[in-house]
Amino acid sequence: VFEDALKIISAADEVSVVGYEIDARDDYTYSTRLMELAKGLPSMTGKPCFVYTSFTQTHNRRLGEELASLNTPLINGADEMLSAVAAMLHWRDRHLELASSSDDVLPEPPSLETVQRWADRLSQQTWVSEAEGLELISDFGIPAVRSTTISTSVMLDTALDQLGFPLVLKTAEDNIAHKSDAGGVILNLDNADAAHAAYADMTKRLGPRTIVQQMAPAGVEISFGCVMDPDFGPLVMVCAGGTLIEIMDDRRMAIAPFGEAEALRLINGLKIARLLDGARGAAPCDKAALAQALARFSVLCDGLKDHLGEMDINPLIATPDGVIAVDALVVVR
Repeated sequence: VFEDALKIISAADEVSVVGYEIDARDDYTYSTRLMELAKGLPSMTGKPCFVYTSFTQTHNRRLGEELASLNTPLINGADEMLSAVAAMLHWRDRHLELASSSDDVLPEPPSLETVQRWADRLSQQTWVSEAEGLELISDFGIPAVRSTTISTSVMLDTALDQLGFPLVLKTAEDNIAHKSDAGGVILNLDNADAAHAAYADMTKRLGPRTIVQQMAPAGVEISFGCVMDPDFGPLVMVCAGGTLIEIMDDRRMAIAPFGEAEALRLINGLKIARLLDGARGAAPCDKAALAQALARFSVLCDGLKDHLGEMDINPLIATPDGVIAVDALVVVR
């Protein structure tokens, strides 16, 4: 009778998702048949299904992993379950809205040759330098500061002639992910003597491989990020950048790829959007350029999803005259 009721209810057009509440614990089984029914819910109902318990603190990791492998999430707690369902239905509604909208046009992707060249490069590497990361995003249409990698004082002189002043020096030695924490970033170098002194100091402390980079203009710091979700694919995040990324709980996420209209919606949903609009008399930033960069980043992440583990641009500087990326971190699969 219970199974027949589930099938009848699930078949109704008004039902979009099926939730099944049981006392799911690794160390206790109220009824073996109830758990077997939970595992067969998707095939029985033909709808998205989930199992939940009424207890937020429950020992059921093994059962959760087993159900997840069958595409049926296990959620602990009624409040948590309701929040998850609300978020899923919101995502569905947004997905349908975007699918029916003509406003959110995807940016023009780079040439197939460019995408394939980067796919080949990433498939042959286990580590991507910051300079390569900036080259990658530039090839996908995201403005990035000019930079070059050096390992001698003679190469530094060449870089000074090419890039001009002011400049930034960043360590390019392997296995230093957080350069600032290691003292590996020196800013506002405005002449050759200062650049050589800074390079000598960095070489002594961290090693000779260094990135010489144009100093970016002042502006609002933004961060783009991407992770590869096993179910949804590339998930793109936008949030406050620089040191604020670890302080402000302020971020928006969307499934890649998406266009500039969706990118602008994500940006406007951030608390930091008030700074982008101009605060205390400051000129507003070019949010259209920022939305374009975010949309292009989503195209990049989708186009190289088989080769990227995760990726970050932090910071990307937003100014009244446009945007420019300063740092890029790429983790290959």
